[in-house]
Amino acid sequence: MPGEGDAIDVSDIAQDDQKLKEKVKELSGEDSQIDPESKEMHGVENVDTSIVCAILVKRSDSGAVWHRGKSLSIVTTGPSDVKGSRLLIMHLDDVCQILGNPSVRFFCRPSISSKPVSTHLPGSYSKTSPPSPPNFS
Repeated sequence: MPGEGDAIDVSDIAQDDQKLKEKVKELSGEDSQIDPESKEMHGVENVDTSIVCAILVKRSDSGAVWHRGKSLSIVTTGPSDVKGSRLLIMHLDDVCQILGNPSVRFFCRPSISSKPVSTHLPGSYSKTSPPSPPNFS
């Protein structure tokens, strides 16, 4: 049965943006832009790993983040979750889906665009209109 696999407990630094960015850089080797706020997700969302380099999963409503990287990680959330905040590092060929209603915070690769980070993230566009492609110039 898969567990949290590559998820790293970062409960002790979850409220410190600078320490979180340093942790992402330490683990991924990449600088990142952090989304200013957590997002309450709903339904099923695919995560574009060409944009997102890390996800912070927080204690929240029932849901899960499914991540296939070096191993399979399934981070579940819910009212009885006592584990606090976990960090998942995304590599370009990884696959990630967000299921249900977890609260997440995204870290994005800085070179994707001059637009604000949140315009490229799951949940930032309506289901009927896809997001604009990133500007790679």
